[in-house]
Amino acid sequence: MSTSAIPPDGFKLSKSIRTELPESERDRARDELWTKSATLCALCDEPLPADGRFVDVDHVVARVEGAGGKTVLSNLFVAHRKCNRSRQNMPFALAKRIIRFQHWAASDGGKRTFDDVIEEY
Repeated sequence: MSTSAIPPDGFKLSKSIRTELPESERDRARDELWTKSATLCALCDEPLPADGRFVDVDHVVARVEGAGGKTVLSNLFVAHRKCNRSRQNMPFALAKRIIRFQHWAASDGGKRTFDDVIEEY
């Protein structure tokens, strides 16, 4: 797995994220977010696709939580599109635990037992 600072061509920032970023962060946002990710999904901790496709950039503190999270690099993360959509409007820390659990549970073809859960968690 590469942690290259050069994001793949398929990794794009949405126009809305780019526009909302402070002007001082816009030019470096794509490279910085890819580097910060270390090519891992922030929600499931599994590798992001090498081509950068089907990857979302979203807010750690969502814009709908409390006073709303700001669109700044320090409040943004990179995740698989499927993981990010699973998050919905859950707080980041809770969503991360749930999504990691879902991935773990599914990794056995859905054959995990309650005893497996107790042993793992």
